[in-house]
Amino acid sequence: MNPPTDFPRRRANGSLLVAYIDTSDGHDALHLGIALARERQVNLKIVSVIPPVSPQGFGVQTQDPGYNAIVREQTEKRLASALNSLPADISATWHVVEGTEPALALNDAAQKLECDLIVVGARSGGLLNRFRIGTVPSSLLYTAQTPVALAPQGYSYPGPITSISALVGPRRGRSDVAAIGLDRANRREIPLRIITLKISGEDAGHGFELPLSEAIEGAVSKGQASRITTSGSSVQSALRNLSWEEGEVAVLGSARIAGDGRLFLGTTAHRILKHLPVPTIVVPSGYMSLKGGAPS
Repeated sequence: MNPPTDFPRRRANGSLLVAYIDTSDGHDALHLGIALARERQVNLKIVSVIPPVSPQGFGVQTQDPGYNAIVREQTEKRLASALNSLPADISATWHVVEGTEPALALNDAAQKLECDLIVVGARSGGLLNRFRIGTVPSSLLYTAQTPVALAPQGYSYPGPITSISALVGPRRGRSDVAAIGLDRANRREIPLRIITLKISGEDAGHGFELPLSEAIEGAVSKGQASRITTSGSSVQSALRNLSWEEGEVAVLGSARIAGDGRLFLGTTAHRILKHLPVPTIVVPSGYMSLKGGAPS
């Protein structure tokens, strides 16, 4: 596929941050990182966050430096074990960062390590059905400056990614989400479909095929992407009408209230995420137009 040249493009740095802890969530994130990196010249940065040694206050050390050293040593051993478990074709390094707020520490690490994506595990069940968002992923979905990829519970697909679906809405940023999907699909030489939802009883905004940018419409007319509208009485029923590949990933944008370069999961995206059966990448507002890296 030859990508169109008249929509904003961001330079990809070629690194993905995998938020790792030695639990099922961390293993899911690692598996998704592997799938995203496979057959791509992408390096995984496997990152764990540990609490810092608290400064002295009122003459009392609030956390024993010896305890911190033990935590760091154990964390490093688990990261080294995770690194050794990777397939031979995956390039990766491990990193330990300190922070009182894991989400902020991961966001800062993504910036310092020049990563294009933060990959986290999100348990299924609970309030979000497919994705039960834990504290750290939830915080990232409302604060991150880097796209966040959510791995469903039990994710084990070995890769590579085989298709991308960009879910677009009626508001500002819809062409940006479609452009991200098209750019990534072209990089991987895989199919892209641009999906809108038409929900009965809701305003037209949630699903009519509103115009996208000229570049995206041109890509559709040239067969570089397909455009689909799916209808239903709810988001769940509309998404149920679609088929999904095992190697597929979905892309969602941020709410219109998000400032440029910031990620904020809106109400509609939250409802969609609740019922998506595939890994999902949520992208900050205006991401394609800002200087820096991009998810591979």
